[in-house]
Amino acid sequence: MKDKEQPIESNGEETKELISVDALTPEQTQTLLNHLLAKQIGGLQARFYQLQKENTEIRGEMEKEAVEKDEKIDQLKENLHTIADTRSQRSRWRGDYYVQTALGEEFEPAIGRVMMGKLLQIVGICQSEWVDKSYRTKPYEKYQRGNMPIARRKPDAEYPTWLFHREKTMMTIKNWFEEHDLWIEFSAHETQKQRHIFINELYEQYY
Repeated sequence: MKDKEQPIESNGEETKELISVDALTPEQTQTLLNHLLAKQIGGLQARFYQLQKENTEIRGEMEKEAVEKDEKIDQLKENLHTIADTRSQRSRWRGDYYVQTALGEEFEPAIGRVMMGKLLQIVGICQSEWVDKSYRTKPYEKYQRGNMPIARRKPDAEYPTWLFHREKTMMTIKNWFEEHDLWIEFSAHETQKQRHIFINELYEQYY
């Protein structure tokens, strides 16, 4: 049986003929092993650098996507703030006077325009008036008097719209709840649904 033959380097170049491994001297065997090991290491290093490059590219893409995502979130927040500011400016008129919707947003949790109207009726600031085939909230005459009344009409509105002095209205509401020992219960609501149910119950009982 013939011995296994391998190529061997000579002066840094691979020889063209095959020689028997058994015929190699110790120095030649070591040279052969070094050559094979160097080729293997070279291949592993090339693969490592390739993977490292791909990993860098992937991380770059991920970082880019993360930056773009953060920019979109920041833009969305800015748009929401702009909308909120615009809405707030439209909802208020002459400083401390708010329409019902804006007044209801002062509570936490907030209540809508209809619930705010019911609350104003419950505490005795307003009454329900039939106007244009629907009921509307209208302040009693005594709350429309004075230089800074609790309620006044918005002069530029297409239909009767009432504005309420924020501080005076809120104080009147709080005083009513405290007089009826209901302020703690009212303040304890955690959701808008709970508060709406509570206001509807009070409306049935007190108005």
